Amino acid sequence: MKLIEGIHWKLLLVIIILSGMGIFVQFISRMGNVDVDKKMIAIIRKQYLEHPKMQEEDLYKLLHQAAMGSEHAVKNPAMAEQWMKEEIKDLDLSKKENLVDTLSAGGNIVRINLRSYLKSGYNPDLLVKKFILTANEYRGSLDTLKRYFSIARRMIKRNQLPLDLDKFNRLTAEMEPKNFPAIHHSKTYEEEYNPAYRVIASKYLPELFNK
Repeated sequence: MKLIEGIHWKLLLVIIILSGMGIFVQFISRMGNVDVDKKMIAIIRKQYLEHPKMQEEDLYKLLHQAAMGSEHAVKNPAMAEQWMKEEIKDLDLSKKENLVDTLSAGGNIVRINLRSYLKSGYNPDLLVKKFILTANEYRGSLDTLKRYFSIARRMIKRNQLPLDLDKFNRLTAEMEPKNFPAIHHSKTYEEEYNPAYRVIASKYLPELFNK
């Protein structure tokens, strides 16, 4: 009888310990989510401050790149290389831009702005190769994308972003049946900022900047 009672107490102790571990894991998970939210809010805010003419489409594109990486697989590397040559041929390098913009909360996806990259004397051919590798190998997360959408919606509701929440919601609702594809920048953004960049995995940065 005492043996059975001892087993009961041991079982109760195990249950208490496991319950405590479960609460601890949930706490750690929540703290991690808060950290992700803070980092993503900072990224979105920084992009808006640098591009105050940003539209709802541009916010969607930013979040899509942050969660999904490069927009689509590159099936024809030669075309990607030619695209780079055509883009940099007449690119005005006088505009000041960041060399690297971090896009994802985890820091694993970045934009390399071509003007600063070229002015710094780095190799455009190597950048194309890393862009292709990222496009073909990086696996994004739709769950992460949806989380980023939620963060952006909260920012708009709190007037931290002067964008139209209804318009943003209509855009994401329109894209959802299509499995959230990549889209182009808005005409306003294109005309105002003439964006020229490549989205790559940050793990390739040491190779890119090793002259």
